[in-house]
Amino acid sequence: MGTNLITKQRMALGEPPENGLLTNRKDLTVDYVKSVVRMGKVAMPRQTRVDVTDAELDAIAAYLAKAGK
Repeated sequence: MGTNLITKQRMALGEPPENGLLTNRKDLTVDYVKSVVRMGKVAMPRQTRVDVTDAELDAIAAYLAKAGK
């Protein structure tokens, strides 16, 4: 679902649909992912350390950041 929303948003900005796929993202960094998870963004609520521990978040952020490389 998240990838679908990203694809729709990027297509609305005139980008090709494949730019919305996670594997094609070049702008995801570990710091960006951690920031969005902890503070939330648009409709995504923030995730506390109870929801996602720091260790879990480190692993998630590292995985997502290397997806576009």
